[in-house]
Amino acid sequence: MKTTFLSTLLSLLSVFSVTAGNQNIANLISSSDWNTIFPNRAQAGQKQGATDDFYSYAKFSSAVDKISEYSVTFSAGPGGQGTSVAVKKTDGTSYTYVITSSSWAGDDYTVDYSTFCNSGNIHNDKRELAAFLANITKETTGGWVDPDPSKGASSQPNGSHGSWGLHFLRQLGAGGDATKLPTNCYTAGSTIDYQPAAGKCYYGRGPIQLSYFYNYGNFSEFLYNDESLVAKPELLEQDGELALLSGIWFWMTPQCPKPSCHQVMQEVYDESATTYSSAKMSKKGFLHTVNIINGAVECRSSGVTQPVLRSKLYKYYMSLVGFTTTEISNEDMGEYSTLCNQGGTMANYTSCDFQNVEVNNCSAPALGIDKELSAGSASLDANVTLKSGESIAWYKNGALIGGETGTTYTATEVGTYKAVVTGDNCTKDDAIIVSAEVFTCSEPSFPRYTELVSGSVTLDANITLADGETIAWYKDDVLIDDATSTTYIATEAGTYKAVTTRPGCNKEDEIIIY
Repeated sequence: MKTTFLSTLLSLLSVFSVTAGNQNIANLISSSDWNTIFPNRAQAGQKQGATDDFYSYAKFSSAVDKISEYSVTFSAGPGGQGTSVAVKKTDGTSYTYVITSSSWAGDDYTVDYSTFCNSGNIHNDKRELAAFLANITKETTGGWVDPDPSKGASSQPNGSHGSWGLHFLRQLGAGGDATKLPTNCYTAGSTIDYQPAAGKCYYGRGPIQLSYFYNYGNFSEFLYNDESLVAKPELLEQDGELALLSGIWFWMTPQCPKPSCHQVMQEVYDESATTYSSAKMSKKGFLHTVNIINGAVECRSSGVTQPVLRSKLYKYYMSLVGFTTTEISNEDMGEYSTLCNQGGTMANYTSCDFQNVEVNNCSAPALGIDKELSAGSASLDANVTLKSGESIAWYKNGALIGGETGTTYTATEVGTYKAVVTGDNCTKDDAIIVSAEVFTCSEPSFPRYTELVSGSVTLDANITLADGETIAWYKDDVLIDDATSTTYIATEAGTYKAVTTRPGCNKEDEIIIY
C-alpha cells in the first residue's frame, strides 16, 4: 500500500515526528486539528456531568507526554504469575507488580510507551492513529449516522459519529440513557490480584471505556504503583487527562495471551504462528484491535453491527490522515481485514506468540497498486523518507538495478519491480507489477431506486465479467458472503452495491430498495 499525504490534509494533520522517544504532540496533531475533528466532545454542562473541556487537546497532549515516560518489562514470575517491572524513564525509578490473573509465558517483553503512533514507520504510525481515533470514537460517540469519508472533518453530515466522538464520559445506562448510571458494576472475575471495593462500580469510563475492577487495578499499579483507582474508579470520569491516560495505557499494553492494539497496528505481532479453527485469526490489521477491546461481544458471533461502524470509522480517519481510496480498500484485501465478524468470526487468543516476533523498524516502502506502461514508462515511488543509516535498492524480476539508490524509479519495461530498504539489522520491501495491459474493468449499472415485489427483486449488474474479473455484493456496506455472480436476488429493503475488481481497477454502483 502506498502512503500519500494529500495537500488538503496537511492543513488538518501535521507530518508525524517519528524520532525515537519524541512525544512532541504538536508534530502529530495540532490543537486546531483536534477541535475540528471532535467539535462535540464533552464540555462543561454535558449531561454526564463534565465540568470543563473534558477531552481537550491540552489533556490529550499531556497524557501522551506523561505516558511516554514509562517503560514496562513483562516477565514470567514464580508459580506462573505474570510480573511487570515498570520504569519511569525521567528519573530512573522502578517498581514491580504481579499480575497473576494475566500470567505471562515465554520470553520477556518490554513495552516503551513513547512509541504510541511513533514507531519510526510512518505508514503504520498513520494506520495506528486512525485505528485509535476510530475505536475511541466508537466507544464515546453521541452520533447517529455514519461518517462520510468523502468529506473533511468540518463538513460531516449532521449527527455523524465522527463529529460526535469523545462525547460521553462513561458507559450509557439502561436503554441507552446517558443520564443514568449502568446497572452492571463489573465486579465479576478473578480476585487474585485485586478485590473490588465495596459499593464501587467498574463500568466503562474514558475514551476506551475501561471496564472491570482488575483493569482499574492494573492501570493504577502501572501509573501510581498502588491500587488507588480500585478504591476510586470514579476519578476516570472526573479527570479528563486521567481518562485519556487510561485509554492510551490499554491501547499499548499486552495482556497475555492478548497482544496490544499497538502491536497489531504496528505489525509486530503475527497470529499466524498459532493454529486456530478460525481463519479470521490469521488476518492482519484493524480487526484485531476490535477483538482485543471488545472481542467477546463483537467479534466472536455473527450478526452484531458494532464492528461495521468501527470499520467505517477507521476508514473515515484513514481518509483524514491522507490515505487514498485504494489504500483504504486494501485494508480489506488479501491478508488484511477491518471486519472481525464478517466472513467468519474470531476467537480468544491462546499464546503470547508476539514475544518472538522481531521488531523491524526500517522504513517500509509502499509502491501501491500495479501499474501500466503509459507512453512507454511508469513512475514508481517507494513513498519513504530514508532515515540515517538506511539505503534503498531497486530490482527488476529479481535482478538488482545498478546505480538506482533514490526513492523513485522510472520503469520503461514490463516486469516485477521491488524496492528494498536496508538499515541496521533490518530490511523492508514491497513489489509492484508493471504491465503493458491497460487496466479496465466492467462497470455495474443500476437504476437509483426499485421496490420489493412479492418479497424479492432480482438485481442485475448488467455486465459480463472479463477474464480475471470478480464481482462482490454488499448490503448496507456489509459484504454478502458467496454472492459472486452478476445477478443477486434481494429479499430485504436496503442499499445494495455491486463492486467489480481486477488488478489495478475496481468499479461499483449501488441501488436503494424500498
